[in-house]
Amino acid sequence: MKRLFLVISCTLVGFSCARKTIENPALISDMISVMDFGAIPNDGKDDSRAIQAALDKAIKDPGSSRVYCPPGVYDLEKGVLITRKNKTEYDFVTLTLSGHISAYSANQALGSTTVFRMKHPTLGVGVQSARNVVIENIVFKGCAT
Repeated sequence: MKRLFLVISCTLVGFSCARKTIENPALISDMISVMDFGAIPNDGKDDSRAIQAALDKAIKDPGSSRVYCPPGVYDLEKGVLITRKNKTEYDFVTLTLSGHISAYSANQALGSTTVFRMKHPTLGVGVQSARNVVIENIVFKGCAT
């Protein structure tokens, strides 16, 4: 079986994949918020475990494949991985990881964007064995050395 592995590293600064605003994520019933798993934007503390837990929940939950990150800066001490391992094989993943508003939209207001700030040289988001993974409206700010 061929395996696909994509890594977005901390050397990406100001990267945004899409230009779509989630006006009211509460209206999207199948969306999982990283804040429900303990991520707190703008507190300067590591949010990687909470974001990973939200991703894992969305991957395992047959009813949801969307993870939402409200506006703010999320600090990552280590990268997060989008993958599903089933015993010894990897199953394919379909998932959307969304920030609040496109980083480069004309109506961008201070504090409205979602930022993943890597604290150490590490991968930001890794994607393995995926067919339909979308990462949108998130700025990756890193510590490129």
